[in-house]
Parts: sequence; C-alpha cells; structure tokens
Amino acid sequence: MKKNNQIGSLKNTPTRTLQLGLIGLTISIGIAIYFHTLGLSLSAIMVGCFSISVASILTLQFFKIIFNTHVLIIAAVCILLIISSFVEGSSTGQYFYFFPLTVVIPIVVDNKTASQLEFVLLFFAVLTSFAICFYVGHTFSSIENISTPVAKQIMYSNVASAILLTIVFSISNIFYEKQLINKLSAIAYMQSHEMRKPVASIIGLMDIWKDESYAYNEEIISMLELTVTELDKKIRVIVENSTI
Repeated sequence: MKKNNQIGSLKNTPTRTLQLGLIGLTISIGIAIYFHTLGLSLSAIMVGCFSISVASILTLQFFKIIFNTHVLIIAAVCILLIISSFVEGSSTGQYFYFFPLTVVIPIVVDNKTASQLEFVLLFFAVLTSFAICFYVGHTFSSIENISTPVAKQIMYSNVASAILLTIVFSISNIFYEKQLINKLSAIAYMQSHEMRKPVASIIGLMDIWKDESYAYNEEIISMLELTVTELDKKIRVIVENSTI
C-alpha cells in the first residue's frame, strides 16, 4: 500500500498496529522473563527472539521505513506459536493466543483500502497456524522437558494472558470505532455548516464580479482572497481530523 493511502485512511491502521503491537510486545517480554525464572531457557530464548523481532518491526514502522507491519506481526505471532508447539508441546496451552489474534485482525486491517482477499488470507493463515499448532502439540513430544506442575502453571498463565489480550483488543476496537464515528460526525458538521459559509461568499462575490463583466475590482479580489484563505483553513482542519 502506498504511503499516501496510509496517511489518508480514517482508521489510520499504522497507529493502531503500533499501539496494540506495543501491548503485545510488553506481554511477550514478561512471558520471556517468566519462562526464565521457571528455568525454561529454550522457551525464554524463543519468546525473547520474538520480542526482538516485533520490536524491530515496530521501530521500522515508527520511523516510517515500512508501513504494512500488521501482516509481519501477525505472521511473527503465528510462527512463534507453531515453534512453541514443538518446544513446549500442547500442555502449556500456547494455542489460546490465537483467540486474541483473530480479534485484532479487523482492528489493524483497513476495510476501506484492503481487499476482501487480504481479510480472507489473514484469517486463513491464522486458522491454519492454529490447526498446525494444535496438531503438532498433541502429536509430538516437546523438545523442552517441562514437568506437569510447571506445565499447568504455564497453562493457567497463558489462558489468563490470552483472555486479558482478547478483552483489551475488544475494548480497543470499541474505542477506535467510537473515535471514528466522532471524527466522521465532526467532518460532516464542518462540511454541511462551516464550509458552506465561505463557499456561499465566493459564489456571491463571483456573481457581483460577473455583473461588472469581470472588470478589475481590487475590493472583490481582496475579499475573494480572504474567503479562499478561510476555506483553505477549514479544509486543513478536516484533513488533520481525518486520521485516528
């Protein structure tokens, strides 16, 4: 997607991706530290590498080097969960994180600029990754030796984190949509009321100038200049309020 399309998007998906990505990054760092305290070095390294990759993606987005980062982050999460099914098996319940992942897709994908194919492919990728993760975890033995009590402890933590993320992402979606509605209402008001005044003034001045056969009239030209400047300011306000 081109840069100007991103800037002109009312949903401003890059900002949403950055904000929600930071939430996910914070939780993943916490999980890596948690695994380290449990003595699960391989799992800690795995989640730590994921955290570094997400942090790198978000940094590149922040400096506007790349824009469609939601695809990269979703792919990184899917890859992490599949790898974790090999490392930890199914006993830690890492597949529960696919629930908040499906919730976040409609938030970070702009339905006005993205094709239906992108939605379908993203959901298909997530569901396929979930199936692979679930199958691998229940079919193969885990690479890392995790005792049953520790596995249960991690399972409870993963379930709690997944539920928390699902709730946070759902509330975020409501918040973002409310912001969008407010922005659209403000733009509609400006277009129907505040912008009507300078447009009507321009039409009136042009009618007067037309009656004078468009003869040079410094007063009319000066008034047109002031009115056009006023209209330009209102258009700039609309543009500034066109992203969330």
